[in-house]
Amino acid sequence: RLQNTAPSRERDQLQAQVARGYLQAGKVVQAFEVAREAAFRSGHLVPQAGWIGGLAAWRMGRYEDAAQLFESSATALKASPWQVSA
Repeated sequence: RLQNTAPSRERDQLQAQVARGYLQAGKVVQAFEVAREAAFRSGHLVPQAGWIGGLAAWRMGRYEDAAQLFESSATALKASPWQVSA
């Protein structure tokens, strides 16, 4: 876990990258937990957290969680056009 020394947005951007690594390594539960935490705190500014968390939730069969996280990603202030359309 990252320490609370960085501002929330920056810390959550890093956590989204960590979650992506977990997902790529097949550690779906860890990816979900880390990404969901980051999305909860900074999802409006860190759309990657919601996207990664949504992918992990989908892989775990947690479709309602996936939908919420994908929606968080799509409606984030910093969402790319691709994230909005996905």
